[in-house]
Amino acid sequence: MPDSVLIPKRFNGPPDSGHGGYVAGIIAELVGGSVEVTLRKPPPLEVPLEVERTPEGTALKDATGEVIAAGTRASLDLDIPHPPEAVIVARARDASPRLKPGALFPTCVACGPERASGDGLRIFAGPVEGRNLVAAPWAPDPSLVDDDGLVAERFLWAALDCPSYGAIDFGAKPPHALLGRICGSVSHSLRANDEATIIAWQLGADGRKHYSASALFSREGDLCAYARATWIELR
Repeated sequence: MPDSVLIPKRFNGPPDSGHGGYVAGIIAELVGGSVEVTLRKPPPLEVPLEVERTPEGTALKDATGEVIAAGTRASLDLDIPHPPEAVIVARARDASPRLKPGALFPTCVACGPERASGDGLRIFAGPVEGRNLVAAPWAPDPSLVDDDGLVAERFLWAALDCPSYGAIDFGAKPPHALLGRICGSVSHSLRANDEATIIAWQLGADGRKHYSASALFSREGDLCAYARATWIELR
């Protein structure tokens, strides 16, 4: 296990902090298996974060010793809907609120419309007509693969993150919220430029907490990864 990790500036969510799904994916790689990650503070960019192994799992700490994020192994049981056909997913993408003027966090590495191809993931989830789902196509850039030629797990987690935000208030203007917790599982990965589909759906709400889930499928329809997310609405 490394002594520290650094979140490159490229992998931001909000402009000045790390993308929540990406950071959770880093911890998931360190813990292994199905992992639940809690984000406690905005992850800083370009700053070494101490990796601490605890009896419960793995934590990332800043220079003051405060925990930025922590993860533990956890079971994840979801009833996952079937993905729509590719043509329907393409229409959902074209209707994505992320592509409309005034979209929140337009430079987000996963869903920011201001990020160029090859730089951002450019995942724009939109509503699926006739179903309580949002969906988006995704073809991972070659810069996201590891030494084995597979998309690194942290990027699969990042890809699952933002669509689940688009699902938290389906059919209405979504609240301004940040990822507080995500529990995910990866069964297998993708290769560069593989065509994939991501779907997300709402699981409910409790006050300022909103719950949603997401899943990533290969072009053949195989389930590659899935996650359950808790979003905290900002006042």
